[in-house]
Amino acid sequence: MGENGDMRKQLYETELLLEKECRAEVSVVLQGFKDRAKAEQSAFVNATDSEHWFCVCFQSHEAKDEFLEKTGLKELGDKYLSGHDAANVLGVKLDTPKLARIKPFKPKQRWKNLT
Repeated sequence: MGENGDMRKQLYETELLLEKECRAEVSVVLQGFKDRAKAEQSAFVNATDSEHWFCVCFQSHEAKDEFLEKTGLKELGDKYLSGHDAANVLGVKLDTPKLARIKPFKPKQRWKNLT
């Protein structure tokens, strides 16, 4: 084949390998986007579902503050409280798990170097 032929063959094989690696990396990135979109859709449904919260009203601001103080819930806030955190303070064991928050997307450093 000769030296030129060997170099062309090696270059061709290297290009095929690089193409295969690029396809694999793009597939991983694409799957990551799909997984994130699925998680965000689930988080959106959970956040906008109006059937997962309730409201407790008092006749005065003072009565609300007294209730929060006496139950130990004041440390959680005075308006919007996590139900799981409130249950914990009140000694109520919930069997349903607390949903995980979606972590913000952070591009890999090496992606920034591609531009």
